[in-house]
Amino acid sequence: MHRLLKATLCGIFIGLSGILISLMPVCLSLEEGIGLSILFKLRGPLAPPSDVVVVSLSRESAEQLSLPIDTRKWSRSLYADLVDYLHSQGASVIVFDMLFSNPHEPEDDLIFTGSLKNAGNVILCEHLEKKLVTIDIETGQPTGSISIERIIPPIESLAEAAVALAPFPLPKIPVRLSRYWAFKTGAGDIPTLPVVALNVFASDAYENLLIVIRKMASDHEFQLPEISLNLEHNYMVENIIALRNTFKANSSLAEKVTRKIRKSDVLPLGAKTLQVMEGLVGLYDGLGSPYLNFYGPPGTIETIPFHKLALLKHQPDIDYKSINLRGKAVFIGLSENLHPGQKDGFHTVFSQSNGIDISGVEIAATAFANLLEGSSIKPLLFPKYHSILFFWGLAIGVLCTILTPMLAAITITSLGVLYLSYVIYVFEHFSLWSPVVTPLLIQAPLCFFVFVLWKFWNTRKAFECYLPSEVVNQIVQNYGNIDSSAHLAYATCLLTDAQQYTKVSERLDPIDVSDLINEYFGVIFEHVCRHGGQVADIKGDSMLSYWETRKQDPESRKHACLAALEISKAANRRKKCSGTGILPTRIGLHTGKLWIGNIGAGKHFEYRPVGDIVNTVSRIESLNRYLKTRILVSRDVIENLEGFLVRKIGNFKLAGKSTPVAIYELLSRAEESNSRLEKLCSSFSAGLDAYAEMYFEDALKLFCETSRLYRKDGPSCFYMQLCEKFKENPPEEQWNGLIHMETK
Repeated sequence: MHRLLKATLCGIFIGLSGILISLMPVCLSLEEGIGLSILFKLRGPLAPPSDVVVVSLSRESAEQLSLPIDTRKWSRSLYADLVDYLHSQGASVIVFDMLFSNPHEPEDDLIFTGSLKNAGNVILCEHLEKKLVTIDIETGQPTGSISIERIIPPIESLAEAAVALAPFPLPKIPVRLSRYWAFKTGAGDIPTLPVVALNVFASDAYENLLIVIRKMASDHEFQLPEISLNLEHNYMVENIIALRNTFKANSSLAEKVTRKIRKSDVLPLGAKTLQVMEGLVGLYDGLGSPYLNFYGPPGTIETIPFHKLALLKHQPDIDYKSINLRGKAVFIGLSENLHPGQKDGFHTVFSQSNGIDISGVEIAATAFANLLEGSSIKPLLFPKYHSILFFWGLAIGVLCTILTPMLAAITITSLGVLYLSYVIYVFEHFSLWSPVVTPLLIQAPLCFFVFVLWKFWNTRKAFECYLPSEVVNQIVQNYGNIDSSAHLAYATCLLTDAQQYTKVSERLDPIDVSDLINEYFGVIFEHVCRHGGQVADIKGDSMLSYWETRKQDPESRKHACLAALEISKAANRRKKCSGTGILPTRIGLHTGKLWIGNIGAGKHFEYRPVGDIVNTVSRIESLNRYLKTRILVSRDVIENLEGFLVRKIGNFKLAGKSTPVAIYELLSRAEESNSRLEKLCSSFSAGLDAYAEMYFEDALKLFCETSRLYRKDGPSCFYMQLCEKFKENPPEEQWNGLIHMETK
């Protein structure tokens, strides 16, 4: 349960991190610049609707008709011929994504005006120009600068002849184009070219929608402004603006109108007309800047070079069977999809490596086709968007924590593939744009990073159970060089041994023995670590620890002695609830120089202190068994060390050693001593002096008194045996009181 809780917390962290990251502007840019591109690339091209055709004014057409490369120099009578031909072929709407704001030859402008009036379904493009105006709105006096967008229409005669006028501004900046303005807020929320073209193209659906809206207005569901049924001379644009304002002012109107449309008894209309009506409702009620659903690379939408139509008009015997314009929306404009020297291209997700971009007129046609099909890209919004990020982060966070690294990588990669497949499916079939960059390229790597960091932290903590933290730091920083942490140092070593452990372990099963020894070491380690010591080695029931310094330092020796006293006191009163009894502990301390580092060969090493100090402290600890003491220390440990009550035990030549060691018993802290302990020390010291002077009879009496005083004092009993021995067999005159220990 503890592990599952950690996994859940990790998952919640990854989920919330994904939500917070997704709110950052840079993440939004990445989703649009990378995520949307990935979806388009993996989805591939789509078949565009057959209702849309682009007539391209390209370099090829100029060369075929011997016209100037600059289309601004073309005679407008050519456009008049084009409009006449398109009208004669039954085009539903004709859209010029070109500017006619400057007059040409009066005769050509007159011919073009006549063609526009005759066709009655031509939409011309307006130009938006930004201008700085320095006026005070209240007083009209120049005070500061504000930026406004001014509409520049075509010349007056052409503007009056067109059925509608609309701008089509696009951001011409060095980034990938992904959306357009359906309504230009900066210019009064006016509809743009694709929106107006849809309303003219789907005039039947538009008029039936007006009937439904008027019926609801007559039922006093909302206030409907005056809307003209006259679709000539730009009344269409005024109607669109009025309808959009109506929908914006009534938040529930779109849902109510859609329900009315879907009722089969409202209007006896075909399925396609009803679909377009719903699309118009979504347009009036939707965002002013929809995302483009590109159908593919340049030329994916049916594109007819201008010169082909011109040749058909003047040479009707030419057979272009594939050209069918009846009932279609025809967009006319610059389209250089055969050569890279284009003037009106925009970088999109389907821009080609040879430099060919999608032209402005094809983008207008794409926007129109999206509106017609209701297939504009719809990004997921709150709460769905952030719910996906949260639950995705929760899932991968939990999996990363509870699974092994390899299995977690395989599982999360598989989930990522499944998620991406689902995202592509809904993108292709429902035009829904789900997050890609945040979950797959940010949350998943973040999860693996947290996972690796978590594992590293746990591994580090595990290493610190076996090695000092400073050594772990050195190993991490110098991985591969295991000798980098080895060094010579001064250290005070403390060695413990549990008394009666062998006898107790014989009566217990292995599990109980493990519990017993773990509890025992838990008590010992606590005091060693609290006083700054490092546990170096464990063998059976024995523990070796040390206090390391760069030079001889009484403070480290003091802490070692304090730890020894606390260990002895705590371990000797510790009892198991199972009734196994106590584990009294024998302790030895010694200090000096030793080598601390990695000991071993091949692929197995241990980090531990090595040197004569370690061997000597082992002998000192073993001496406790003969003297029946708890804590024995060398003179080097307690020399010049205040604050402790000690008694000298004697000079010993320990087993296997050539140099004698002065041994002392560490009894207590100075403030914890009492008169009984002090009398013990003075009486034993007197006996030890008599023993050294070879007054064995006097020494025996003093040791007997000490033994009675302190419940058969171990060192006193030890010396009593020696005195009895030397009374019968006195030592040589050169004897110095040194005690030789033949066994460990």
